Amino acid sequence: MDRNHAKRTILSKLFQAFVRETILQKENMKVCKIDNSIEINLTNNEKLIALIDSFDSFERFDLLSDIQYISQHGVQNINHPLEFLALVKKDLTNEHNISEENFAHFCNEIENSLTNLILAEISYELIKNEYQKSTNETDVKSSIEWIQLQKSENKQFSSLSFYEQCVIQGHPLHPSAKTKIGFDIDELMTYSPEWRNIVYLEIMAVKKSHCKVTLLEGYSFSDLLFKEYPDFSEKIKAELAAKGLDYSNYDFIPVHPWQRKHSILPKFKNQITENKIIPLISVRIPSLSMVSLRSFAPLQSIEHKRHHIKTTINLLTPSDFGLLSSKATEYAPRISKMLLSIQRDLKSFQNGQFRIQAEVSGVSYIEYSDKYIKAEKDELSENLSCLLRENPENYLKENEICLPAAALLEKSPINGKSIITEFICEYSDKYQYLLIDKAAKSFFKKYISIAIPPLLTLLSRYGLSLSAHLQNCVPVFSKGEPVALFVRDFSQIRINKERLEKQNFTLNLVSEDANLFCKNACALHKNLFYSFFQNNIGEIIIELQKNYSISEKELWDEVKCVCQETFAELKKDPLIELQATEDEEDLFKDTIQMKAMTKMRLNGGKSEYLFVGIQNPMSDVE
Repeated sequence: MDRNHAKRTILSKLFQAFVRETILQKENMKVCKIDNSIEINLTNNEKLIALIDSFDSFERFDLLSDIQYISQHGVQNINHPLEFLALVKKDLTNEHNISEENFAHFCNEIENSLTNLILAEISYELIKNEYQKSTNETDVKSSIEWIQLQKSENKQFSSLSFYEQCVIQGHPLHPSAKTKIGFDIDELMTYSPEWRNIVYLEIMAVKKSHCKVTLLEGYSFSDLLFKEYPDFSEKIKAELAAKGLDYSNYDFIPVHPWQRKHSILPKFKNQITENKIIPLISVRIPSLSMVSLRSFAPLQSIEHKRHHIKTTINLLTPSDFGLLSSKATEYAPRISKMLLSIQRDLKSFQNGQFRIQAEVSGVSYIEYSDKYIKAEKDELSENLSCLLRENPENYLKENEICLPAAALLEKSPINGKSIITEFICEYSDKYQYLLIDKAAKSFFKKYISIAIPPLLTLLSRYGLSLSAHLQNCVPVFSKGEPVALFVRDFSQIRINKERLEKQNFTLNLVSEDANLFCKNACALHKNLFYSFFQNNIGEIIIELQKNYSISEKELWDEVKCVCQETFAELKKDPLIELQATEDEEDLFKDTIQMKAMTKMRLNGGKSEYLFVGIQNPMSDVE
């Protein structure tokens, strides 16, 4: 495995973030699109020069070679992200008042991300070799064919889990995409999804008086858990009885094994001594970790229909610590219930093309003792919490498979090709295309025609802006053809109450989170336009441009066309005509707002979301 590839990947993401987010003063940067070069002037008459492949939409590019550092001592090649950061440190601290502490933390994140990406790429090569050995005696030539073979032989095989664990690169723009600060190397290889290990989730028995449970409907949290794991009940009763404890007084929370060892046992010593919490040893849930690391698909046969489990983990990941607050476990089922009601009115849901992946139950520990201040109580809650989420595979028809959209951009472990190209080949065969480029364009049109209408309808009619990025979208395929879309994880949803209530829907929360609700449409637009149009559609367009003779402009034309058709239909309703017009105008403005993720991390990740205006690829499309 070429470790230089991982270094170049992180350096490229880091350098383009500095350019795109104008982290250094704009007047010190010179971009030449004629020879595809970028020059940055530093203090003391020093400069950096980078050669790039091309400028894609949203100011995306990749480095073609090392960055050249020119000083009075000559020319030096820079190929490591930490070398780059060392060179720009003085300019960075002068211009943005970045503290030494925040800069050191950011360097640590970048170093950790690089180490983890190197290991992830090693895991890919090892697993690819294993798969290719196992397929040598078969006619299997793609991941789709591999999945079909596995499903015929193994009732427990999950195509979704297979593809979740194909995601190696992480966020396509974030230089800290692989950050997992808190894991040692052994833990990283044990728990990271790309290593494809079974992770055994632990169970904590928690006094019911100290559990905050929110349900979508019907069962209690424990009843739902034991319905799916019927052998657990008697084992737990026996374990608690041996300690002289009454099973009926407890609820039960699945936890990540790393969280149990590193957070729960040290943080909850008093609660364990007082029997408020009992770490159980008689039962565990064998599961496969998903893209987000803290979410799991339990091993199961098809007929079991078990829920996915989202755990809490006190680990620094690309955006923040992977903790679930008591608010999050309360809000998620309530938001899901509202979305389930709304989706029944959507044409896309009625024809089977769109569905939300509901979070059906949430639970968190609640501490009441006056020994703890509020911040300490909140910390305890977010370190022992859990959500149960619908499994989209329970809704698949025969011969359908689903995967996180992020996997489409990854390499197949079966043949090393981009996974999206495997689906396009299958799609091309299904419709007998003579030209693969035409098949690719048709495939893309199917994808956006399924995804765009429901997302824009939720935005304009109901004031709901979903964070529909690559990790949160789960497209469904039948013989390579996009046929449906699931959307999951509503922690970053943005809601305009005025639009929602105009449609006679309400969302009653105990405390109304300022980040969740927004009074103007601007926050709605930023959330959906960044997550979906840039981080989802935009990345797929770049991948298709690289693999086929299709220009970005052709594909953005198609996106704009579907958007215009959707808005035209929405504007027929006089009740929402003005808000749909506002949304349409904002979507096609000259600039579009994009998250400045690297700038946020340099600020210590404690600031509000920062955005930067980027040239909109749809603004000049006629």
